[in-house]
Parts: sequence; structure tokens; C-alpha cells
Amino acid sequence: MARRISIAVVYGGINSEYQDKILQGIVDTAKLNKYNVGIFAPLSNTTSHSLHDKGESKIFDLINYELFDAVIILPSTIHSQEITDKILSDARSAGVPVISIDRKIGGCHSIELNYAEGFSRLIEHLIVEHDARKLNYIGAFENEIETDQRFLAFRKTLNKFGIPYEHKRVCFAEYDEYKAILKVRQYLDDGNHLPDAFVCANDSMAIGICDELAKRGYKVPQDVIVTGFDGIRYASSHVPSITTVKVSYYKAGESAVAILGDVLRLDKGEYIHAELKNDFVLAGSCGCGTDDARLQNEFLHSLNAENDRFISFSKRLVRMSEDLTFVNSFDAAFHKLKYYFQDIYVDRIYLCLNTHFETPRNKLADVDYTEYTDRINVRVSREYGAYRESYSIDKADIVPGLMDEGPFSNVFFITPLHFQDRNFGYLALSCDGYIGSNTLFNTWKMNVCTALENVRIKTEQAVYANMLERMYIRDPLTNLLNRRGLFNKANELFEISKKRRKPVFVFTADLDNLKIINDQFGHHEGDNAIVQVGNILNRISRHRELCSRFGGDEFEVMAFSYTKSLAQEFVEELKRSFDEYNKTSGKPYIVAVSVGTYVAVPDADSSLEDFIRQADDAMYKDKQKRKKAGIAVYNKNSQPLERK
Repeated sequence: MARRISIAVVYGGINSEYQDKILQGIVDTAKLNKYNVGIFAPLSNTTSHSLHDKGESKIFDLINYELFDAVIILPSTIHSQEITDKILSDARSAGVPVISIDRKIGGCHSIELNYAEGFSRLIEHLIVEHDARKLNYIGAFENEIETDQRFLAFRKTLNKFGIPYEHKRVCFAEYDEYKAILKVRQYLDDGNHLPDAFVCANDSMAIGICDELAKRGYKVPQDVIVTGFDGIRYASSHVPSITTVKVSYYKAGESAVAILGDVLRLDKGEYIHAELKNDFVLAGSCGCGTDDARLQNEFLHSLNAENDRFISFSKRLVRMSEDLTFVNSFDAAFHKLKYYFQDIYVDRIYLCLNTHFETPRNKLADVDYTEYTDRINVRVSREYGAYRESYSIDKADIVPGLMDEGPFSNVFFITPLHFQDRNFGYLALSCDGYIGSNTLFNTWKMNVCTALENVRIKTEQAVYANMLERMYIRDPLTNLLNRRGLFNKANELFEISKKRRKPVFVFTADLDNLKIINDQFGHHEGDNAIVQVGNILNRISRHRELCSRFGGDEFEVMAFSYTKSLAQEFVEELKRSFDEYNKTSGKPYIVAVSVGTYVAVPDADSSLEDFIRQADDAMYKDKQKRKKAGIAVYNKNSQPLERK
């Protein structure tokens, strides 16, 4: 049985009927043929070199071309030639054919949308039927005018009718409604007269300009004609309805999948190029069509329903943002996110994170945080209403179940999770029904990213705070508490012992012969002797003793609810530990300490300093006693090191 065909779809940006309709055509046809589909989509158009756009476009690096039989690309939505070239290069290197929608690319199959033919018909209609001579063109991207079919058709048609091209009548607004409004405002505010027509490269800009003109008291089409392009849903229900060219976007997506069987059978170097026609739609904004009240009512009804959903979801987003703000740990964040994943109505959803994401930065060396890791942790996983425990997958597999060959197609929308260019991982959602724009999904995803970044920062700050605290209260050589650290912890415990009438144990030790070791064998050997005292104190402390290096060669140990028998055992084990060390150390010097202890129940007038003085006095007596007996310096169990 042949393996199920799998398709990778790559494009940029959401919330556009252009992407929605093409994608719906792809998905519907893929499901009809039981193909698997992975849709790799940043939520921005990658139009800038900002850190955010770099983080968004990183999703294309996740594609494992060896999994897929073909790639469908929407190059006009990826406004970075560098990114487009890399996708094409990676696909070709893997021997995977590429089908380009809406742009002919060398070495690729293509489904072309003949914008020029439809746009020329529209311009010609304005010139011939409306005697329009002053045409203002609002285009997309100025840096793409050499390949923009609409702009080229505009100039060619003007030339055909002997109308001079005027640079002042051309501007570019990147398909953005508000930017188009600003361009028209500027044009009119500069004292220019109304043209015969505003010719827009898409319907959204045309709709925005109609509304702006109405605010200024102008009537469309009586005072000025406005035309669009695309044939979006709102164009036919707007007042006035927009004269436009209805583009076969759904058919383009459908056709890209339909030719796949032929594409896979072709010999290398053979390519399929299909061209789709578009429909010219006369409507109210040029005066050649009438506004359809039924369509307007239907659209108004659907708009009200969408607005209700928008308001409801917006409230959820506000609550989500507030709720996630106060999360302080990753586990708590993932627990909260499970609740808000209910707002995304899909059968399967996976929060996939790089393995190093939850590890504080200072604990990792030479890690590139912009890249994906070879293993991916699936930290939140919901399948058909049931949540699974965390698990990990190979990055190469991308999404759990993507390549499964069950009774139905597996179609997943895969979008990046990041903060600026710091790569967290990605979110994968099954596409179970209508593939439509949801303006608020981007906000929902940003809430997820912001929550993850906040917890990451809090975790990292906690690690740095602990490091600073350790530097503040720890001796760097032995890692024991320093004097400050000891008193920070011991003072409170001493007061508790005083109230509860519990015995307190204070132990003082002074390292013998440190000056001699430093002078004769070097300070590194003196440091070794100090470290060995610290190691032994740590090793024999089994009853929550607080061990500290009090000064250069002085050590203090304190314990609470301690007994005299425990104190005696502590001292005896200390001596045994030094004996064992000196027998096996190989060092020419002996490591030993003079000790003093004090155990008592503090009364109301006692202070911790009083207990330390008592232990110090006992230690000094031990030191004097041992000096009289002769404190050994050299280790008979080892050959001496070369002396300084």
C-alpha cells in the first residue's frame, strides 16, 4: 500500500481573505484526496527586519522536507526574497517539487492568477464608459512595481489610450486599509482636486477610501469613482458596493492540490503552469451596478454575529492576560493554559517547546536561542477533549500524528511561539473545518508568548537572585555559609529555641598550622586545607547543622534542638574524618583543627554571641593544650612536596 501523500504549505500573515480562500481550497481538496497537510505560517508578513518578524519567520526552519511529497508556497505573502529563496533552495535540495500560487518562479510548478487581464478590463471600463482621465492608483509595495501585474496593467492601459502617467497620482499602501486612508488624506489635504477615480489594488483599501470620502462630504460614485480588486465578501455588501475584479483564490488552492498527481509523475525538469481567469464585477462604486439589499442584510446579520463573538472572545482575552500575568512557574503556566486552550475550537492542539526553554540561560553555555532543538517537549497536549501528560518528540516529526494514515487526513496549522527573535517553539492546531481569519487568534497567541516570556524571565531572575544570595551569604572557597549567612539563619532559630526551651549547640574550630602550610607549600595548599575542613564539616552534618567559615582559618557550626551526646558524636566523627583524610591524602602536611563546643538551653538573657564566646573559650583551651603536647605539621604517610 502506497504511503499517503503529504503536503507542506508555506505562507505569511493571516486575517486576509486572500490567504483564507486559497488555504480553504487547498485544505478542502487535500481532505477529499486524503492527503496530509502541514501549514507553516507566521502571523506577520515578515515585511521588516525587526526582531519580531525574525522570530515569526523562524517557523520555516522547522519544515522537514523529507516528510513531504510537495510544497505549496504563496510567495506574494512572504515579503522577503531571502526567506523565499531559502524555502525554495531547501525544497530543491530535498528533491521535493514546489507549486507556486500567484507567481511564476523558475524551477517550480505554478498556478497563476491573471491579475493583468482583469485589471486592464477594469481600467478600460473607467476610461471608455466613464470618460475617466485622471486616475489615482493606490498600490501595494513600491519595491515590487517591476513585477506587480496590477501596476503594470495600470500603466499599460493608460498608455493604450494615450493618457500620460503622472507620478503624483500613484502611491503605495501595502494593501492596508488605514495606510490607504492616510495616503488619500495627505493627497486631499495638500490641496489637490479629486481625480476621476481612485483605483485600488485591493478591496480593503477601496472600502477605506470610500468611507474617508464620505466623512469629507463626497459622494461615491457621483463625485469620484472608487474601484477595488479581489472580490472580498465585504465588497458586495458595502454601501456603495465596490466595483472590483473577483479573483479565483479558492480555485487556485483547489488547483494546486488537483495537479499534484501529475506533478509527482513528471520527469525532472518538466513543469506544469496553469492560469486562472478572474471575473470583472460592476457595482455601485462606479455607478454601473446596484446595491443588493438582500446581500447587505445578510452581511449585516453575519457581521453582528461576528461582532458578538468578537466581544465575547475579547473579554476572555483580557481575563486570560490578567490571569497569566501573576503566574510564577512553568508548571503553573501550563496548567492555566490548558483552561484557555478551550477557547480554540479544534480537535487537537499541541504546545511544543524547545528542550532548553525551561532551563535558565546562565545554566546553558553556547546555546543559540533562535534555533529549534533536536528534541521538542510537548508541554500541553489536547486530543479530542482529553489532555495528555508532557512528553517529547523528535523535531523531525514536527507534530504528533501529522503523518498518521488513519481514515481521515491530518491537517495542521503550525505557527511560531517566540519573544522577539528568541525561539520558544511552536503551536500546532488541527484544521477541522472552515479555515477562516480570526483577528483575535493573533492576540491569543501573543498572550501565550507573553506568559511564557514572563515566566521565563521570573525563573531566570530567581536563579540570578539565588546566585547573588549565595555570593552574599556563602564563602566562595568552601561553599559554607559566611559570617553574615550564619547570623542571618541562626539568629531567628536561636530566638525560637529560647522561647521553646530547646538546647543549642555551638561548635568552633580553628585550622592548625595554616601559616606554616602557606609559607612552606604555597597558598594553593593552604586553600586545599581550608576546603578539606569545609568538606568534612558538610559530610558529617546530618541534623540540619549550619556550617560556616567564620574567618580565614576559623569555622563555626550551630545546631538547634541538639543534645550533648549528639555534640560528642559530632566531634568524634570529625576527628575520625581528619585521620582518614591524612592517611590517604598524599599531602606532606596534616590537616587538623582545634575545637570547642558548647551545648545549653538558652535563658531569657542569653544571646547567640554568648554561646559563641563559650565555644571559643573551649576551643582556645583545646588549642593551648595541643600546643603544649606539640601539634604535628608533617604527614608521615606521604613524601613531602617540594617546599617553597
